[in-house]
Amino acid sequence: MAPNRLALIANSHAGSRQALDVVARARRELWGYEIDPILPKSAEELSKVCETLSPKTHRAAVVIGGDGTLNVALQGLWKRADGATALPVYAFPGGTANDLAAELGIRPSFSQLQRLVDRRRPMKMDVITCNGTPFATVAGIGLGATLTQAVNDTRRDSKILCSLMRTLKAEVYTALSAKTILTRRSFLHQVEIRSDAFSERLRIAALFVCNQDHLGGDLKVGRNNRNSDGIFSVLVVPAGGPLSLLQTLMELKSGRMPDDMITFTTRHLSIRSLENREIPVFGDGEVLLRSKSLEFEIHPESLTVYREEGSHR
Repeated sequence: MAPNRLALIANSHAGSRQALDVVARARRELWGYEIDPILPKSAEELSKVCETLSPKTHRAAVVIGGDGTLNVALQGLWKRADGATALPVYAFPGGTANDLAAELGIRPSFSQLQRLVDRRRPMKMDVITCNGTPFATVAGIGLGATLTQAVNDTRRDSKILCSLMRTLKAEVYTALSAKTILTRRSFLHQVEIRSDAFSERLRIAALFVCNQDHLGGDLKVGRNNRNSDGIFSVLVVPAGGPLSLLQTLMELKSGRMPDDMITFTTRHLSIRSLENREIPVFGDGEVLLRSKSLEFEIHPESLTVYREEGSHR
């Protein structure tokens, strides 16, 4: 039987009042569990600690934060250093973007956490890798990667933007996307795409590799994706002028898939720069890597998560 201990990973600097408040609240509201707080000082420390967590000592890794924090935890949890079975993950939403939590039907509720962990029925989901680096939600190149880098750089430098993003969330992403489209062209790439479903050379504005349908809360980038079906979908946005790209963005935000988009499903995807440029790749709200050649692969049911039964938005 799994032990009655929970590893609680807080999205905050070690010793900060916010992290300590989260731990105190968990201890007040959760019954029957010992809480082991993990308050990492860096992303590297978080990933390393997660490598050591085991089902032999904890019922779940409760990761409190956004998709970026979850991705860092995933680096350690998905492939334990000793190759043993990884600890089930509970994606407790506490960040700017909480796409995985929304997909799993998880709310920022300790009562829901208590109920789901008490039930002891975690489920399996797929993980996708790019050049060996895992992600759980949506990744891609082009506009999405440029925007992710700009948002994260600005967020680190601006307390005002941090506050706005917590309050407005998807609306801030939309505004920054529009600004990027109107003021920059470096996100355009000439690439060769190869998969078992589609192969072509073309100039693109964006390409999304999707383990679920939504990005940033309300941007529709897939059709009926499920993160436990053993495949992923790809959305290719061909290069175009600023006005046509803005129109595409608005249609995706409203839940419509424009007719000129290229969409397909696959288990493996290769992308090569035809301009000999390094291509930045974002995933789970972070820039994961940069390379002139990219390999995306699906790893079916390789992560154990807690989710609300029947959840799939």
